[in-house]
Amino acid sequence: MGMNRFEFSSPFVDPSRVMTFAIEIEQEKDGRWIAEIPQIPGAMVYGRTREEAVSRVEALALRVLAERIEHGEMSSVIERVFSVAAAPPLEFIYAVK
Repeated sequence: MGMNRFEFSSPFVDPSRVMTFAIEIEQEKDGRWIAEIPQIPGAMVYGRTREEAVSRVEALALRVLAERIEHGEMSSVIERVFSVAAAPPLEFIYAVK
C-alpha cells in the first residue's frame, strides 16, 4: 500500500524555535490507516480515513508531551517548546514601585 511521510510544525514567536514532527502514514490491507510520529515514542494511531489518522496522531502527540511535562520528564523535544524568562533583579522590582 505504500507509506507516506509529511511534516507538521508548531510555530513560535522565535522562528529558530519551530518544531517539526514527521508523520508517517500507511494504509493497512484491511483499509485502515495507521499514522505514527517516530520522534515521539508511543504516538501511533489507527483511523478509518487518512485524515482521521493524521488528526488523531497529532492530538495524541500533544497529550503524550503534556503527560511527560506533568511527570517532570523533560526531553530535547519538550525543551525546544518552552523557555522560562529570567526574573528581573529585586533591585529593579523595588525601583519600579
